[in-house]
Amino acid sequence: MGKWTCKCGQAMNNHSSPDTNAYSVYSDELFEEIMNKADDHNKISYEDISEASFYMWKCPKCGSFMVFGEDGDGDRFTFYERQEVEKVEPLFDPDQELNIVVVEFQEGGNGYTYICDDPNIHIGHAVIVPVGKENTEKTALVVQKYHALPRDITFPVQKLKRVIRRYSYFDPITSKNVCRNLIKLGRIFDACSKNSKPAPQQTYYVIKTPLGYFWLELNGVPIPMKITQIQVKDKKYQVDSALYVKPSEINCRRFYELELCADFDIDASRWIDVLSDENVWGNTWEQNGLQFGITAGESPEFEDEVVARKYSRVPLYYDWHPEFEDYYGFSLAWKKYESDSDLSIDFYTT
Repeated sequence: MGKWTCKCGQAMNNHSSPDTNAYSVYSDELFEEIMNKADDHNKISYEDISEASFYMWKCPKCGSFMVFGEDGDGDRFTFYERQEVEKVEPLFDPDQELNIVVVEFQEGGNGYTYICDDPNIHIGHAVIVPVGKENTEKTALVVQKYHALPRDITFPVQKLKRVIRRYSYFDPITSKNVCRNLIKLGRIFDACSKNSKPAPQQTYYVIKTPLGYFWLELNGVPIPMKITQIQVKDKKYQVDSALYVKPSEINCRRFYELELCADFDIDASRWIDVLSDENVWGNTWEQNGLQFGITAGESPEFEDEVVARKYSRVPLYYDWHPEFEDYYGFSLAWKKYESDSDLSIDFYTT
């Protein structure tokens, strides 16, 4: 009786004398042929299974395989060495909380859960997410945000997809170029200085604030503006500064939009709440330790004069009626952030 030896040194029998670690392997065709020879009691004789397609012996020491008789050649043998599978690191640290967001593709629609690696994405932000088997990129609105350990997430965490990025209409390159050109023109109102007050008859091209620079654009073109300081004597509600901004004039063949622009992405700030009152609408945000708000006034006769772009909360004018221009204008206020329930910005802008 011939003896074979595994590469690890373990003695092994050949196919002529199989032991308990040997296996007979049958092709589908041969197995079907054998089963067709079963008797009335569904029993098969040993003679019918004695010739297998090939034989395989598993080494009890290292787990490698010696295969005999492959491809119908009874004198052929092949050694298959067992490969150690590298230890796969878990996809998620079980003790590390994940940043989870729930998004809606339409307001009030179904919520879908995603992992969000960007900590600066908050409720109210629009995001680009992968959808479906093809991971088609779609825009959705973040409606919930929370942190959870992988084991506490009810949905299989391995199947959760990740937010690709925050959606933004803002073009930082264009904005920086426009702002730089406006600064070169001069007539900058420096609102960073507490002693600075806008001149009543003066027109300005840009406002410098602790948040960044602001200016007006009519139909996408920067225009001069008039600035009034909002002054309210109230001990309970105080802000660092509050300004009322209007175009010095509206001179265009057709009105498309009037917008208070900035050299930073306003919608990237953490949204706090809506600011509204009779004929006034806007929002308030928090950024870098400052709370700020922007509102726009409407006339009492028309609707939808003040709107916001899709997935944006920045108010702008889509309609302008000269006979009601006394109602129109932007209010801008800011102060050191204290809490989301602080109503000081609301008090000065509505």
